[in-house]
Amino acid sequence: MSHGWETSSLPENGAPFVFILYADKTHLSSAGTVKVYPVIARCGNLPVDIRNVDGTGGGRMVGWLPIVPEDSDEDGKLSYTNLKRVVWHESFSILFITIILLSATGFAHECYDGIQRWLFPLILILSADYEEQCVMALIRGLKSGCPCPVCLVPREALTDHSTTYPKCTVEDAQNRVALWSRDHVEGEAELKKQSLRPIKNAFWKVKLLNPHDALSQDPLHVYHKGKFGDHLFNECKKHLKALGRVAEKTFQDISKQIIYAAQNVLTRAEDEAGYALLKCIVSYLHIDIWRGGDTPVSGTVDEYIEALGDDATKNWNFPKAHASKHVFTDIREKGAARNFSTRLNEKQHGPIKCAYKLQTNGKDIANQILRLDHMTFVSGLIRSRIDYLDEEQRKLDEENTSNPAFVQFRKKLSLFLNNFLPAHNISLPDGKTWLRLTAQDTVQEHRFLKVNYESVVDWKLATDYLRCNPSFHGHERHDCALICTNDKDGNDKNIFVRILFMFKHTVGSKVLDLA
Repeated sequence: MSHGWETSSLPENGAPFVFILYADKTHLSSAGTVKVYPVIARCGNLPVDIRNVDGTGGGRMVGWLPIVPEDSDEDGKLSYTNLKRVVWHESFSILFITIILLSATGFAHECYDGIQRWLFPLILILSADYEEQCVMALIRGLKSGCPCPVCLVPREALTDHSTTYPKCTVEDAQNRVALWSRDHVEGEAELKKQSLRPIKNAFWKVKLLNPHDALSQDPLHVYHKGKFGDHLFNECKKHLKALGRVAEKTFQDISKQIIYAAQNVLTRAEDEAGYALLKCIVSYLHIDIWRGGDTPVSGTVDEYIEALGDDATKNWNFPKAHASKHVFTDIREKGAARNFSTRLNEKQHGPIKCAYKLQTNGKDIANQILRLDHMTFVSGLIRSRIDYLDEEQRKLDEENTSNPAFVQFRKKLSLFLNNFLPAHNISLPDGKTWLRLTAQDTVQEHRFLKVNYESVVDWKLATDYLRCNPSFHGHERHDCALICTNDKDGNDKNIFVRILFMFKHTVGSKVLDLA
């Protein structure tokens, strides 16, 4: 299994240590004027049900790429487009400093099973859209002669799946860029033959890595939202509308249902082109549903275009129409398609945007977001901060007059901390022997907690979601939990609790998560 790398070149006792990197622009502001370029990493060696989560073992933001600002006078110019690619790859090189070194030497590590292995860091690349893959592969894109970031298929042959074209190689790209650096005229001609840009690729610095092979198709954008949502589904609706059948109203935006809903409407006799389109959708479903190997397909885009005849107005020569040519190679070399979907990483854009909204002045936003901890209190404060001033204490008492847990809250917390901290070898600040809360001390309220734990059923990582919110969808919500504590004799004791209040409190340099 190559995973986009020449693993056959690893030493006999060498093993890959896989980083799955995701990079794609996102909008922080609702107006779409503030853009960011986060890089999220996952460990490909972990089991799928651990790796593909948001919690422990899941995705972590590891970098923050700069975005070259738009310039109306320069946009569209080749030199400015190349500059953006140079900035992207030079920035990515900084993320790779350690990986570049270790990819050449490897490192010894004793794994969980007690066996010491010689690990070599390797990279799998994910991106949400075609344009980003062109940036990563440093090809010239949709309008170029060879627009595929994986192989050298000509632009006019993107729908031709019967022909296998040569794969893009690092050696060839390096030679052409080197020629360009010596002779711009001859080198430019050679680069254009493979639609390459005259830029050194950051991924070339990682030994054994071929970025063209390491690039992986995203099922979400290439198939579900792309080939089906933007193209096949729209074409199918056009044919149904033209027939004027009642069945058009039964359509749902789910590809698996279209064949069953439309097969008795888009018949060969009633609409030959519509029937050919359904055969294309069947081919799409063969790939999308079970994706287990090369399967006989019952229809092609070329058949559909031929059936349309003079009515064919849509140009199907686009990269997503060609993408399925490489999908089975991806599966054989990298595993199930769910392992290289961007759906998992795009969910993490939410906490990034929330952090930006909390930073009203917009300053130092990159560092603020990079410090996000997706594992503890992941929902920001709503009531902001609650001071220990007597006035604030009275307000808290008034809000919870029916709940004795909040009576003299400040004194209870003070007593708890003075017992809890010494018992856990946490020193009181400034050499104090007794901690007294002052008007400067604050707590930070949170209303959503993600708990990651090892399941005693299958010993796998599981996640629970706990809420403590006075208005969750219009209703008060205080979830329950099972916690392990000690009885009066110091023995382990499991009890059920209802969460009334969750907060952070800082003692000296120690941040405590409390409830």
